[in-house]
Amino acid sequence: MRLQPILGQIVALGARLCRSEAAFIHLADDGMFIPRASVGLPSEFVEYEHQHPDKPGPHSLVGRVAMTKKPAHIPDAVADPD
Repeated sequence: MRLQPILGQIVALGARLCRSEAAFIHLADDGMFIPRASVGLPSEFVEYEHQHPDKPGPHSLVGRVAMTKKPAHIPDAVADPD
């Protein structure tokens, strides 16, 4: 079984359930979190995310989830101090 088509279906369904226009699924790889599937995002943004994987910490949504192991919500990314 190939993982990529399944991840694509999961991210598409997750976006639909959350009524979101865009979504990512990141997977852990050697302490870094790399996007493995996305929906609704420009290819340039997806490529940037691949080139700049996240690590645990308060600096991003993915980093916060990795750090706390809990769902996170950033209501206003521009106003967020981290």
